[in-house]
Amino acid sequence: MACFRVWLLRRRGLVATTAHLYESHLRPFLEALGDDPSSYRPAPIQDFVIQHLARRGPSVARTLSIALRAYLRSLVVGGYVSASLVHCVPTVPQWRMSTLPRYLPASDVERVIASCDMSTPRGLRDRAALLLLARLGLRAGDIVGMSIDDVDWTLSTLKLRGKGRRETLLPLPQE
Repeated sequence: MACFRVWLLRRRGLVATTAHLYESHLRPFLEALGDDPSSYRPAPIQDFVIQHLARRGPSVARTLSIALRAYLRSLVVGGYVSASLVHCVPTVPQWRMSTLPRYLPASDVERVIASCDMSTPRGLRDRAALLLLARLGLRAGDIVGMSIDDVDWTLSTLKLRGKGRRETLLPLPQE
């Protein structure tokens, strides 16, 4: 597992939180099939995936299959298993916009933003986070990863480090 984590972080460029997520999905696999790659065969891998996919929602099931394929690819790179083993993991389709996204009505969003206590540092922080969520559509993880250095007050921009460590400049909301 430690070698897999290093491979994810250094070779694949994933962030630590994604590597941790993949590791948590792989623990049941390693408990069921063992940690000796030479014993891995297509049928038991497929049985494991199908059994675990049936008990999970589509997004968790998809992450499990992605994590397992990544693990098997790392073993292929290390020379422990054949490349054909990666292809025995079933894919889980996930169609974008297959349902309408859930959202709060604008009046509810404004009411939540207005509920912040502007007289305390915590209230100011909460209001800033809510405005970034509502006005720029940022994810909670994007906001948690920010620092004060990401704000350019002169240019009114906000530096965002997204997936794959890409940096994007966004306009700083007037509010």
